[in-house]
Amino acid sequence: MTTLDLTNTLNDFAGSMLEGALAGIDPDKVDLKLHAGAMSVREQILHLTECYEAAQKDAAGESHEWGSYRSPVSDWNEQLGIMRQRRKEAIALLADGSDGAITRVVDHVAAHDFYHVGQLVVTRRWIEPIWNPDAIYGEG
Repeated sequence: MTTLDLTNTLNDFAGSMLEGALAGIDPDKVDLKLHAGAMSVREQILHLTECYEAAQKDAAGESHEWGSYRSPVSDWNEQLGIMRQRRKEAIALLADGSDGAITRVVDHVAAHDFYHVGQLVVTRRWIEPIWNPDAIYGEG
């Protein structure tokens, strides 16, 4: 297995876990926060969208001002659609196969996705105590 193959495997696994954490969530609950300093589910999705856009800017040699992302839409499902599209675009940066592209995508996509999946699971369990956290593995 090459480094590029491993990166693609990590991105696939992280994406599957992310989708599992979000599947079936009640849109009326995505703005709830576990505590005042926590991010809501929506805020995490918007933050991930920003991470994916930052990867693209980084690849183009541009700097990114963290915290500057504003969603062009307010609808939850549309925001999810944008996040999914930006994620695909960030992963597409791997096409050149360079070490820089691999590092960029691991940093901004896979590693960050795994981090937020954990936060989403905790938040989701608080929002819906009967939700099965094994959903991130395609179970339940």
